[in-house]
Amino acid sequence: MALYTIHYSSEFSSSESSHVKGKFDSQAGSKDMHGDATLRPVWHTFRVDASFDKQQGITGIGLILRATNKAGRDGAVVARFSESYIGLPIQAGEQFAVLRALEIAFERGYRLLRVRSDYNKMRIVLKDDYQAGVVQEEPNLRGVILRLARKFDQIKFAWIPRRRNQEAHFLARKALVQSTPVVREDVERCFESGSISKTS
Repeated sequence: MALYTIHYSSEFSSSESSHVKGKFDSQAGSKDMHGDATLRPVWHTFRVDASFDKQQGITGIGLILRATNKAGRDGAVVARFSESYIGLPIQAGEQFAVLRALEIAFERGYRLLRVRSDYNKMRIVLKDDYQAGVVQEEPNLRGVILRLARKFDQIKFAWIPRRRNQEAHFLARKALVQSTPVVREDVERCFESGSISKTS
């Protein structure tokens, strides 16, 4: 069995504190108008982007993790991730960034997840397949994402305008020059047949 290493560098924002982490990572509640404790569902949101260095064959991804218990909002920044990988096709970068968001969320035990991308074509396909309950067994990256998505209580694949996704883009570009590229042999097997997904 092939082995691979998962490596990422994370940078926590200045707004993060033990109070913020405890509140959102433990799914803590708030108080209603009578002062009684109520439990509001906490949504974790990843804003994702990817960049590709064609000369070196390196893919950089940037992830911004936010959390809130207020509906319709992304919330405060919890963490930032800047990672680089080698051996991924240029068409796979944004999908791989989505996969990494799901992997990190699953490792942390999050149940409600929103993933925002400015690659709308990919986002629509993932959203439609997820909502339709498509079980994608093909060994491609889209199938890996959809299978992992089933392990959450709910996921929303949402769009974000590119102008509002500049921080994730910056982290993706930064990863190309400041992070040590990692090989993901499990993901590379998705491309051995030449098929990435219908969003490529």
